[in-house]
Amino acid sequence: MKSLHVILGMLVLILADATAQEARRIKFRAVCLAHAGEVKKVRLLAASQPVEIDLITGDFTREAEATVAGGTLRFALPDAGADGEPEVVATVDALEGERHLLVFVPGTTGERTYRVLAIDDSEAAFPMGSSRLINLAPAKVRFTIGENSRELASGGTGDLPLPKKLNSMNQCPVQAAIAEPGGEWRVFSSTRWHATLQERSLVITFIDPSRGRPAFRRWADVPPWRRPKLD
Repeated sequence: MKSLHVILGMLVLILADATAQEARRIKFRAVCLAHAGEVKKVRLLAASQPVEIDLITGDFTREAEATVAGGTLRFALPDAGADGEPEVVATVDALEGERHLLVFVPGTTGERTYRVLAIDDSEAAFPMGSSRLINLAPAKVRFTIGENSRELASGGTGDLPLPKKLNSMNQCPVQAAIAEPGGEWRVFSSTRWHATLQERSLVITFIDPSRGRPAFRRWADVPPWRRPKLD
């Protein structure tokens, strides 16, 4: 009987050690393409304690930290369900790196409330001056920034570097086009924006539900570690 207790004690220690090894610290920021109904805040169900995230659409949240365990990040409503358990509204696979940029997109029929896209937020993966493109439209899109152009299939992602040809105000022409059923390209946006090595851009193309037409949103980003620290 004593041997059994020793064995059980060893198993508990082994399991506890394995759990501790799985837990790790991550840093994350978030941005929301559009709100899913009235869900404008979620909780990251961290290993230590939940971390609340305001789902803002106009900018990135401040960088926060959390200790997570396992390979999946789970997000729940701020308040527990009727059974006292968290009501999970989104999940995403955790990245191998420390820094995560979490993009919340309203889920479609049959999905959870939100779909989350996890981007490696490090400068090695998302360089300054570059543009990270994500195509959520149901057709192929072509994005042109200055002299650089890239085509993305539906659901595809890709990067464009900082253009070299800028005007005196460090601006470049930007054009977005979508592939029609016949194969021809239809331009749905032509504009200019500021391009510099001091910032980077997240760009998402999608179908605007209010108009039923293709559109894109751009967030210009100066990461918090690049901003001057105020005393």
